[in-house]
Amino acid sequence: MSENDETLKAIDYDQALENAAGDKGIFEAVCASAILEIPSLYPNLVKSIQKGETQEAQRLAHTIKGAARVIAAVKTKSLAEAVEAAIANGEIKTAETLLVPLLNAIEELKIELEGSV
Repeated sequence: MSENDETLKAIDYDQALENAAGDKGIFEAVCASAILEIPSLYPNLVKSIQKGETQEAQRLAHTIKGAARVIAAVKTKSLAEAVEAAIANGEIKTAETLLVPLLNAIEELKIELEGSV
């Protein structure tokens, strides 16, 4: 699957619940944290890329990817991973082109989480 694949889910609930050891309370707590953390990291990622701070940008993309992985936010994780890889490979223009799709995935995730938590 491509990171731009529209068939990717905002959240794979089965996987997310499995990640939370099958505990709906843990799942809800982790989601509540993610709904705050992931969107707050995005502006700093954009600024870091714009400033050419590649180490910081790569760290932020990695953090978004990890937070998304915990809650099985498939689309957000995939795009953050692609941004991280592009930065690591020195492909800053590619990373920049992925920022809008990543933002869209984060917005979709927020809507999904607000409806479920």
